[in-house]
Amino acid sequence: MLAAAACPEGVGSSSYRDVFKNGRSGAPEAVRKRYTINAQTAVSTYELTSKFSIYLKSDLQDKEVNLFGFCKWEGNCTDYLLEGISNEEILVIVNASHFLPHKE
Repeated sequence: MLAAAACPEGVGSSSYRDVFKNGRSGAPEAVRKRYTINAQTAVSTYELTSKFSIYLKSDLQDKEVNLFGFCKWEGNCTDYLLEGISNEEILVIVNASHFLPHKE
């Protein structure tokens, strides 16, 4: 999965980031010790990065990207990442924070 998000305000709430303070592998234990309102988002991030390679293009520092289990999406690897994927298989969601999917 490729995700492009500028993240001008960083990773969001401090309670979300705190779950990952010991890295991605420490997230489940952190949630068990201290459940917060953003814990479910952290658990979802942990589960997604366990199942998929998620490449993130953002303004975040490399150490921040890696802390959450994402891979840094470097500009020069885009062709490689898209190799073998047809245009019909690509979904681009502009302004995704304003997007709410629904099933008809």
